[in-house]
Amino acid sequence: MQSTTTRQAPTASLPQRSMNPPDLPDPLFNLPPEVIPDPQPFIALCGLDFVHNATHRTIWECFASNRGADRLPILYQIVPADHEYPVSKIKKSYEYGTVPGGILKKNWIRKHMLEVPALVVLFADLEWDDPAFAEKKIACSSKIATVRASLAGRSTRIALVLVQSRPHTFAPGEPSPDSEKVNGLCNSCELTLKQVFFLPNNDQLMGYVIRLETALSEMVQQYYLNESKRVRGHRDAVMRMASQNLSLLVRHQFKIGYFNEFRQDKQTSLKHYQQAYLNLQQIRQDGGFEVKTVAMIIMYRICRLSFRLACPVDAISNFRKHLEVFRVYKGPLDLAYQHEAWLFRQNYIFGVIFDEAIQSGLSAIPSENPGVYFTKAADHMKLRQKNCLQFPPQQLSFVPTPPVDGEFYGQLILSVPSNSTEVPIAVYLQNCERAVNHTGWMIYLLNTAIAQFRKHRCNRTALMLFNRIGDEYSVIGAYDKAQALFSQGLVEYRKSKWSVIFSQLLLRQIRVSALIPNVAEFIRSTLEAICGESYLQQNDRLQLQETLMQILSGDRPDFRNLLRPQSQMAYQKWGSLPPEALLCVLDMDNVFSCVECHCSFDRPSFAAHEMITMTARLALTSPLPIPFSELQVSPNHLTFVLTLYLIFNGPNIFGHAGCSVQSGV
Repeated sequence: MQSTTTRQAPTASLPQRSMNPPDLPDPLFNLPPEVIPDPQPFIALCGLDFVHNATHRTIWECFASNRGADRLPILYQIVPADHEYPVSKIKKSYEYGTVPGGILKKNWIRKHMLEVPALVVLFADLEWDDPAFAEKKIACSSKIATVRASLAGRSTRIALVLVQSRPHTFAPGEPSPDSEKVNGLCNSCELTLKQVFFLPNNDQLMGYVIRLETALSEMVQQYYLNESKRVRGHRDAVMRMASQNLSLLVRHQFKIGYFNEFRQDKQTSLKHYQQAYLNLQQIRQDGGFEVKTVAMIIMYRICRLSFRLACPVDAISNFRKHLEVFRVYKGPLDLAYQHEAWLFRQNYIFGVIFDEAIQSGLSAIPSENPGVYFTKAADHMKLRQKNCLQFPPQQLSFVPTPPVDGEFYGQLILSVPSNSTEVPIAVYLQNCERAVNHTGWMIYLLNTAIAQFRKHRCNRTALMLFNRIGDEYSVIGAYDKAQALFSQGLVEYRKSKWSVIFSQLLLRQIRVSALIPNVAEFIRSTLEAICGESYLQQNDRLQLQETLMQILSGDRPDFRNLLRPQSQMAYQKWGSLPPEALLCVLDMDNVFSCVECHCSFDRPSFAAHEMITMTARLALTSPLPIPFSELQVSPNHLTFVLTLYLIFNGPNIFGHAGCSVQSGV
């Protein structure tokens, strides 16, 4: 049995890119995937038999492969000659006050990126000395006519490329003996000489393809220039109206800017995007979802172009003004979470494009780096979660599907089953919001911010965010992860002697240790929290020591003052621990302890074989006394016979059952 491989012609598609992490969906204010990539001129190639013709396959690979920075940014797609393109619609007239249904149409960008080509190139295998030249000329003209009919109403350019294995070469100034055939072919296909190209099929095919690509790019540039002029004419007509339609002005300015991006004219695009944004600000809608969505799209293009033009200060300044302008658009109280979702999304998107600019060579400073905006995004996500927790408990009889954009960006469509009763929009949207993983988003944003702050050497800021992540892990019950993060922070704050922050973080460590339960970590942290270096309130220190005394006496600890709502869960966990779990050895060398031990000798030097007397002084800085049973002194070098005297400073130590001295080698 023989196996065959079927080759399929590739088709143009948008890069599968989303601003959301794959495991953290969020239906609100998502940046449309077609808006994210930079526009590239779209050229349709027809007449290439990619499957059966090896020469055509090689030609296609020359166009599609090795598209590095040295190649022109062009998007190619192989289509059949009878391919159906989107039908050109009759332009509506708004001279008599007709109001459009929205601001930006959802399918417009996708249509001009992937569906409506700027140029259709027909490839034909045609030699000048081909005996069947006349028949093939008729076939070419027929295909050109088919392409032209399918593009009726559009200004898409058409070009003809003749693939020749035996191209004729002429000396400079020498007339071509095939000029009659060339003119006849142009007349038959209704093309000019500038629209007909020859592609020699030889060892230098790649070089010829690059030269052909440059010539085709010039035709594409002219197409997008004409399109921008056409839209500019519509804009001028709207501006001449007695009552200007602001939605149309925003739409036309955006289209002009986008067509100029196809032409790689970034300065002109930026100017029209900024004008579209100014027109959008004049549309008054209190908390309008559509206005905010369109503003997000336009500002994304503005900031992205500003970074591309090496103007990061302008990008940051425009973004800050953007937040100030729309900060007052809060909307109704029952949908206040949407405003926080919008603010979260703006900061997150700006952080992403800021990071992309840095990866492209931009230099950032510690006080202004993408981590700042990821942190702000996490702050707004936290506020969004608080609003979500305040929703009234109104459940639906069905599982709501997140709303999607309708014909225009920002005009949401709700999917309500036909057999269900009428559902209030606010209740529907609130139930969709409950499905968002707010905590997961905050952990992701804070981790992303930490990576940025570390990259820009803001280690203390990164350390602060570690503590916030630990808090979020505590909220979802991942106490082991929270304890590991708190431990990292305690080491650094202890070393830097930031006593206030250290004490507050130590209290969080005690709480998660009680909920795990981790006996050794709980006792160690409690001994450190009740010492004199602690900045906790005296009442907190007393309660912690009372809980510690319950553990040392073998009783089940009472965590009601420490944990409150979670005290019963911790009480049950500690009650299920075996007795041997309460026995632990603590290394207190690198931590603050409420028990201080100071050793001294009565003389600075001693003779050989002389009795050496060492004094051990113990002091306690805890608010309550702590019992002890034994003190061991172990010399590290040589063998000593020690006589030990215990001197207790202060009334905080009581009860001793004796002591022992161990000699070491």
